[in-house]
Amino acid sequence: DRYLFLEALISARQTLYLSYQGRNIKNNNERQASIVLKELMEYLTLGYGWQLSGEDKQDINQSAMQAFSERNYRGKYAGFDPKWLALSKHHKAAAAELITANSAVIIPLTKVPDDISTSSNNASNDNDKAINKSTQLTLNAAELIGFYQHPARYFARQQLDLHFDDEQMMLSDTEPFDYDHLASYLLKQSLVDCTLEQQNSAAQVNNLLSKAKLNGQFPDLPTTADILEKWRDDSDVLCNYMRSDQADKSKQWPLTVSLVVETEHHTVTVELSTTVNIVNNKLVFYRVSSAKAKDYFSLYIHQLMVQIWQQNQAISPVQKSLLSADELNRVEATQGYYFDTKNQKVTHFSYQKIHQPELLLAQLLQTFLRGQHQPLLLSGELAEKLITSKMFEQSQFEKFWHDTNRFQVFGDDPYINYFWPSCPLFASFEPLLNQIYTPVYQYKDQLA
Repeated sequence: DRYLFLEALISARQTLYLSYQGRNIKNNNERQASIVLKELMEYLTLGYGWQLSGEDKQDINQSAMQAFSERNYRGKYAGFDPKWLALSKHHKAAAAELITANSAVIIPLTKVPDDISTSSNNASNDNDKAINKSTQLTLNAAELIGFYQHPARYFARQQLDLHFDDEQMMLSDTEPFDYDHLASYLLKQSLVDCTLEQQNSAAQVNNLLSKAKLNGQFPDLPTTADILEKWRDDSDVLCNYMRSDQADKSKQWPLTVSLVVETEHHTVTVELSTTVNIVNNKLVFYRVSSAKAKDYFSLYIHQLMVQIWQQNQAISPVQKSLLSADELNRVEATQGYYFDTKNQKVTHFSYQKIHQPELLLAQLLQTFLRGQHQPLLLSGELAEKLITSKMFEQSQFEKFWHDTNRFQVFGDDPYINYFWPSCPLFASFEPLLNQIYTPVYQYKDQLA
């Protein structure tokens, strides 16, 4: 049944008519659709905002029970020849009107935009009722950054409720003999946070390391103590560099900007908010890891936001009594500090004085809204490969897609593979990729 249903969906070209017996013929109680049809209805509800479940079933047309009912001959979904209605003297005028209009209704299939680069034909419907139907949108900067880190994954999870887990988390009764990457990173990040925030940090750091030895996340090996001390030294290197570059302690302040974004069909007012750390007139970010594409993008986004806030402040000043307004007005740059684990040194990046910040942020938000209705191949790692390579065309893209020397083969990512089972044409999305990410690398300054 599932295969035949799928074959019917694929075979449809202009019109797809799906029906089921929604009422019991004896007592008129509601009956549910078949399993395969129910799955499609839930998919359309979650992914494209159709009203097919619950009390509000606007997108389900319920036909009259009797074949001779007047409802079968009138309205938007007239399903019988309106000439039959002429037999009723009471409705001769209505019948004549229907005959003249010839009001047969065709329900269009979901349209696939020309610019979508996917072989699985996942697209939005003309009558879509999802996120960008609203004229108001409140968004956190972290969500926007997460979208651009992996747009296809974001679309699948948020709009289709589709989650691919690489592996099931299972409790193990065996002792670990290797260092978990995530646990190692979280511990090193905690060491830096503790050292920067606490005045008497030595005792707190020792407490963190003692807990790490006892919680069972790291193997009980003779070298474990030395590894933990090495992580402490790496954290100290990053902290000492940051202290030498910053005279004051960081202060957290809220930052919110509002932007009117024009989409294809309507206008959306987006309120983008975040919380920033300000030190010595700079927004400061840090991680105990090598800088990646998502780090550059995060610095870029926050610099755009603070510049837009400052421009709006110059036009419509907020109350001078607000300390956050004074602090944000004095911000000159956005800087990030990272510990290059491969070369064992600190790297330091900065963004400042980006031209036309409102235009650039509006483009990012437009693409974000578009990404709520279709999967986009705009991941940060692909953009970094494109912009940092001397030549990156279809042949290089296919090599990148199938490169087995990577930690994870790009084309084998479950979300990428779901929407693009085979390597697509690079030229179909290269312009948008360049438009979004070229400024990210154009305005990046490496200070160390």
